[in-house]
Amino acid sequence: MKTKELVLSALLLGMGAVLQAVVPGLVGGMKPDFIPVMMILSILLFPKLQNTLIVGFVAGVLAGLTGMAGAFIPNLIDKVLTALILLGLYTLFAKLLQKTAVAAIFAFVGTTISGLFFLTFASFLIELPGAVGIMFYSIVLPTAALSAIFMAVIYPIAKSLHQRTGSVNEVNNTPTV
Repeated sequence: MKTKELVLSALLLGMGAVLQAVVPGLVGGMKPDFIPVMMILSILLFPKLQNTLIVGFVAGVLAGLTGMAGAFIPNLIDKVLTALILLGLYTLFAKLLQKTAVAAIFAFVGTTISGLFFLTFASFLIELPGAVGIMFYSIVLPTAALSAIFMAVIYPIAKSLHQRTGSVNEVNNTPTV
């Protein structure tokens, strides 16, 4: 991972962690998780396996530290698995992801996958404050919708800034494994 990529990914994840920390809890104290949208943006900007593993791990640690009590391990597992799945999806749809609308859909899908993984692992490892189905519909899907809107706003800006800095030849290059 190049230094520029590392710094930008860290800034993105830090912004996600700040959003995660300041947003109040909703159903049973569960909060919408904004770290995945920043993780997804980082994967869109730097689609390499090494970057994805690092970003997924750090996103899991940050989500574990800023999220629900006792949910560190579910967050860590969820973010790493989600990041790897998103890199695989990116590999399949790289050409389409140059469009902002498709990036927003990617954010919706990625946040939904992340939320589903989190609820699944958390239901086995800790006691959740509500039923998984209710939490999925009341927390995960609204958060995924917010993530899509957020991505539609920030992706064109991030893509433009990224291209201007010349971190890589092109933003949506095919991933390097």
